[in-house]
Amino acid sequence: MNFASLEYLNTISKSGTIIPSSKYLIHKCLEDLALDKAKVVLEFGMGDGCITKEILKRVGKETTLLSFEINKRFCTYCAEKFDDFPTLKILNESAFNFQKALLEHAIYKVDYVVSSLPMSLFDKKETLGLLERVKEHLTDQGRFIQYQYSRDNEKLIKNTFEKVTREFTFLNIPPAFVYKCA
Repeated sequence: MNFASLEYLNTISKSGTIIPSSKYLIHKCLEDLALDKAKVVLEFGMGDGCITKEILKRVGKETTLLSFEINKRFCTYCAEKFDDFPTLKILNESAFNFQKALLEHAIYKVDYVVSSLPMSLFDKKETLGLLERVKEHLTDQGRFIQYQYSRDNEKLIKNTFEKVTREFTFLNIPPAFVYKCA
């Protein structure tokens, strides 16, 4: 077993998964995003960097990517893995504190938020607060992408964002719902 697989197994109660996202799920999350034109992208739940890697392939040279990850070992692993990307900022802190990081980087609006947070593990009030803060910081054309393994928080998502589409991919373990919100 590789480092990422062992780390996911050791932290399942916080990460909400046992293996990295599949290339099919990553494609579904990123397929409609104009990342090459984005100024700022936030990633909630960097994990082993499998989604980060694809985001970095698609963003422009001037795009700032702030990736939040509470697991120190994943942060260290990704810092080494992506050390040649100067516009990537890996933050070893909770995505729930993203507003503080935006202030520290003098950022007020973001183009995209790509989230793999295990929302079903969080309190509903806490989740709603996060969604409302994300919406507040999106540009007019901005989008929030959230994947989950259940539809537990679908109502919260739909009540927060005006336009929400839900897609599904079987080709992931476990299969996942992808919410794209504007």
